Amino acid sequence: MLQCGPVNQHSNGRKVQVTGTNLGYPLGLGATFDSQFYSGVSSNRFGYLPELYVGNNNVVSPLALSGIYQLSGFAWQPLTSTFVTSQSSTKIIGQSDYNVTLGNPDQCYLLVPKTSTSGTIDVSVYSPVVPTDSSGGGCDITIPCPAPLELISVSDTEASRVDACAATRDGTAYLMRVNSTSGSPRMFDRVFIDPAGSAPLPDGYYQINALAGTFSEKGWMHVGGGVGQVQSVGACPSGLPFPQPELVELICSERRNSPIEACLYQNQQGENLPDQRYWFDGTGDEPVVSVDTAYADVQGTTPLADGWYQMLRAYKVFEVTGGAGLITTITNC
Repeated sequence: MLQCGPVNQHSNGRKVQVTGTNLGYPLGLGATFDSQFYSGVSSNRFGYLPELYVGNNNVVSPLALSGIYQLSGFAWQPLTSTFVTSQSSTKIIGQSDYNVTLGNPDQCYLLVPKTSTSGTIDVSVYSPVVPTDSSGGGCDITIPCPAPLELISVSDTEASRVDACAATRDGTAYLMRVNSTSGSPRMFDRVFIDPAGSAPLPDGYYQINALAGTFSEKGWMHVGGGVGQVQSVGACPSGLPFPQPELVELICSERRNSPIEACLYQNQQGENLPDQRYWFDGTGDEPVVSVDTAYADVQGTTPLADGWYQMLRAYKVFEVTGGAGLITTITNC
């Protein structure tokens, strides 16, 4: 397995992140193993992104058209865990290769199913302007492989979160962490049926181990997108002595007084991710305006204070008004 992730949040990787003031496009990450090319990363902001080139931090004009681009070449040196400059190459880029309509994808993870200890993974970092060095370039990467994915216990596939909570957790799956660091899965993590990550868990709802900090003995996750991606997670209802409703985890910033301030909590240049844990009572994967209520606690007893909050999901911000936690506005940064 190959993962590229943030040093400050994950012990097994470093960040692949759009940063700096001199960035050009395209910027991407790919790898070849056993004559097969792998691309498509899991972003902690947007989830799985299948294109080779993703994101736009609005520093320079993004790649907007297909064409011919001269790319700087960088070769990975596994013994020293560094890149060295190699021969530049010319690449013809088609429309299916890029997605620059998004904001900064922030920390991204590339999974390469490595089913044997023999052979090597050839990593390709695509950047036409900024070298991958320690001076704030466009990409920083480590390769913790070969390493099997983490084993977790799950139920069979169920049609709803209610069914998942009532199921028996007697199956197994393998977890690729994106937004979680330990314990149960979180939004945009990926789950597979094999330790190499070659076959995603089918779409549906699953019972999982209890979410840390909740009073329930079990939780649920919704897997979707056909790639084993965790769309949302929540705590199953529990009874006395700590009654707990069925709420969905909501990863956000702290409260701010305006949408601009909420967006600046972690802007599209990317520094600290929204890391506050709240909850909402909706039936979907993310809140719905004028329908869902947000809470500061998993028991649903403390409505979220009025103000603006930035969601980890896709740089969206929402407003709570009325003093009862009702989400009355959702907009993009």
